[in-house]
Amino acid sequence: MNKINLPYNSNDAHIWTHNDPDLELIEPRILVSINRNYLVYGRKLGRPSMNHQVTIVNHGEHPVAFKVMTTDNYAYFVNQVTNG
Repeated sequence: MNKINLPYNSNDAHIWTHNDPDLELIEPRILVSINRNYLVYGRKLGRPSMNHQVTIVNHGEHPVAFKVMTTDNYAYFVNQVTNG
């Protein structure tokens, strides 16, 4: 059995290596600012959380995706997106 000593990630059909690659993936710089330093908000038991406003500004040329994660059973929505 041949042993591979190079960095690789096997997914049944593909092996990625640094040795003579066919292509190179380049990730764009993410230039994003946010107007909050700490994004954890509490709530009183039995009450829904208050409305909070967070501004994310994309300063780069590429679109930016973000995800809102919660630890309770309430549904939260992004209700306004502004391109400007």
